[in-house]
Amino acid sequence: MDQLLEAAEPLVERLWVHEYAASPLTTPEARAGLRQRLNEHAQVIQDANVRDQYRSEFKDRFDAAFARAPAPKRPWTPAAKGGKSRYQPPELPPTMQTQTISGGGIEPSFARAILSGLIRHPTMILACGEAIAGLPFADGQLNGLRQLLLESAFDDPALDSAALIPICIEHGFGGLVSDLQRADRLAFSFTRSEADAEVARRDLGMAIEALAARPQLDAALAAATARLSDAWDEAGFAEQMRLLEARRSADERLAALAEGGYGDAP
Repeated sequence: MDQLLEAAEPLVERLWVHEYAASPLTTPEARAGLRQRLNEHAQVIQDANVRDQYRSEFKDRFDAAFARAPAPKRPWTPAAKGGKSRYQPPELPPTMQTQTISGGGIEPSFARAILSGLIRHPTMILACGEAIAGLPFADGQLNGLRQLLLESAFDDPALDSAALIPICIEHGFGGLVSDLQRADRLAFSFTRSEADAEVARRDLGMAIEALAARPQLDAALAAATARLSDAWDEAGFAEQMRLLEARRSADERLAALAEGGYGDAP
């Protein structure tokens, strides 16, 4: 008993060590999963003060483990005489041209719709955190906003739109957020302010799931097709057909959501 007492460690240490060692953390998706699991541990604590301390401790440990060099910032620059000075954010990487979900990234209008939905319904950020982190965003500015949304939601799981939008503006994404809030080019329920909130959150989760599944399905289908080209067999053919059907189903769900096909209340 004395040996056990001497070797005792705080619960926060035990949780951190367990989750940190649970799986390799070499990808953004894996690290997002770690953040989400840590947040879930903190959320079950009933005492608000203790819960906040655990959340703060987990954040400090996560930041220390995966510290990144701060992005360069331009200083405040004076405007022309009579105008106002404003902060100039660093130039972002050039936007990559993308046309399909696979390959270079998801179609930009879909990426913008997802971000628009997350800004309107921030509770979905942590609910779908790992899938959101894994979405292949090819546009540098959209990717930067996605990362900010994930970090902000982890810092404050109770974050709502009224608190999230000023954070985005503070980090130089005000113009993009304003544009996303006006984006109604697709009929997704979660991009419309008048949509039922429950339906919008449900549809947003379905859209994220469909977009996240597509690159994995494409990769699995390409591998199955390559195996068949080397040696045809019925099992391999059946697997190829299953993957084709799964990809078709994901595309159909996304198309229906983009056209408002799931927009009715459940």
